[in-house]
Amino acid sequence: MAPASGRYAFQEGLRRWRRMERHQAPGGHEVGYCAWGVMHDEGFWGEDAGVFRPERRLDVDALRLKAMDAALALTFGHGRWQCLGKEVALMELNKVFVELLRRFDLSVVDPTKPWSDFWIKAERQDTHVRTGR
Repeated sequence: MAPASGRYAFQEGLRRWRRMERHQAPGGHEVGYCAWGVMHDEGFWGEDAGVFRPERRLDVDALRLKAMDAALALTFGHGRWQCLGKEVALMELNKVFVELLRRFDLSVVDPTKPWSDFWIKAERQDTHVRTGR
């Protein structure tokens, strides 16, 4: 069950009847969604919807992948209701990866089976090397 509160987004003032999946909305009504509920929908993501498993995107066809991308885009909203911090959040996520690669030597724990048992060992690099005087 999705929480009653949280981030809801609305599309105001539908001019006419719109069809969304199996549902219809009459004109003049607001349509909303709960992003938490969408991201935890077992009917859409599978029985393990609450588990972080990005590889689920590898085993689907192009149409299903497009639907998954559209569902993930709901996290930040859309159009004029889009989260103002979206670009900052994405930039910070990219910075995390750059800093991890800059500060640590990463290696697969068991290189004989890198995709079936994906554990990574991180060793801190010696970043305190001084140059100059």
